[in-house]
Amino acid sequence: LAVCGGSEEGQPALTGLRAVLEGREQRFQLTYPCHGPATPRWFVMNAVRLRGPEPGVVVSHFDVTPWIASGRGTAP
Repeated sequence: LAVCGGSEEGQPALTGLRAVLEGREQRFQLTYPCHGPATPRWFVMNAVRLRGPEPGVVVSHFDVTPWIASGRGTAP
């Protein structure tokens, strides 16, 4: 969470992850850029709250650059 809170671009991720961790939301999804030195890249982050007595979240990141580049998806 510290990485998300360290920049303006990370604030939507921080807000969404906190909402899931605190139980205000069951899931959160965010499409975000993560451009390399020579190549633009896009990812989707999914966060899902774990069920059970201990709080927790499963977070996954998927590279959706081909989908965005093909015109089938849109970048934020």
